[in-house]
Formats: sequence, C-alpha cells, structure tokens
Amino acid sequence: MDTAARTPKFRTFTALVATAIGCALLTATPATAAPAGSAAPTQQVTQFTPKQKVKVKAKVDKKTVKANGKVKVDGRFDLAKGDLATDALTGGVTKVHLQQQLSTGLWVDLRSAPCRPSGTFSFNLKIATTVTVRVYHPETTIYTSASSELFTIIAL
Repeated sequence: MDTAARTPKFRTFTALVATAIGCALLTATPATAAPAGSAAPTQQVTQFTPKQKVKVKAKVDKKTVKANGKVKVDGRFDLAKGDLATDALTGGVTKVHLQQQLSTGLWVDLRSAPCRPSGTFSFNLKIATTVTVRVYHPETTIYTSASSELFTIIAL
C-alpha cells in the first residue's frame, strides 16, 4: 500500500479538525473574567436615546415642462420637536434622497444630498417624460424616516 498518496489528505483533515476545535474553544471561553476578590460583577450601563422624529418638506418650481426641460426641487429637513440634536460621529449631518416612483410602485433613488436638521437642500432635474417624485429621508440611528408629499411633473 502506498502511504505517500494519503499523507497530504490526512494533513489537511487534521488541520481542519484542529481549526474546528480551536474555534469551539474560543467561543466557549468567556471574554472577560471577574476578579477573584469581586463580590458582584460590574454591569455595563447603556443609554437608550429615542430616535428623533423628522419632517421633510419639498416643492417643485414647475409642475409641467417641455420634454428635456429642467426642474428644481427645493426643500427643508426639520426636526418635529424643533430642538437640534447632533451626533458625535456625524455632527447631525444626514442624507435626503430624491426618488422616482416606477410603474411597479417601487421607489428608485435619483440623487442624494447631505443635509443638517433645520437645513435646506436642492435638486436639479432634467425631465424627459412624466414622473412622480418625492424627497425621502431613510431611518438612521438618530432620526426616523420621513418623506415629502408626492409631485407629478408632466413633460409635454
């Protein structure tokens, strides 16, 4: 019997078994151990802050345009309560998206723009056909989701 042909397979199998056992031991071991003199384990305090409700207001400068005409969508992103909240990582900056509704009912992002609470945004579009659009703010770790009213822009 030729044992030289089985040696690489046996080594591969042994390495896989050793890796599986090592992973099982790592997941079974506690991440931190309490000090021997400690009577009670320390608890980690997490603060829960509710997401701030927001409003997105938008308007279009023209509801009807010639084919390949330009339309401007202006708007404002406000907090519902009126107070200004900021996050240490993002400084309160978030994104709003200009979306188009497809015939299937799905919304597709056309453009996005950064915006701060109590801030404004603006989008420029070139319209070739009749479209229904809205400005949408997706839910983040700080803010709830919101969308503006729907606008149908007719291209003649």
